[in-house]
Amino acid sequence: MGLPVSIVRILLADLLAAGRISARHPRVTTYRLPDPDILEQVLVGLRNL
Repeated sequence: MGLPVSIVRILLADLLAAGRISARHPRVTTYRLPDPDILEQVLVGLRNL
């Protein structure tokens, strides 16, 4: 994405404080890779910020 990690951390903290996103611990289950479609949607959403 080309954004410095420090800027992304600030953006995420602001979104969390505003209630626009939520954070939780990952579920403890058998390990599987994340769905590539969901990862792509997350990347698109972050690029649109």
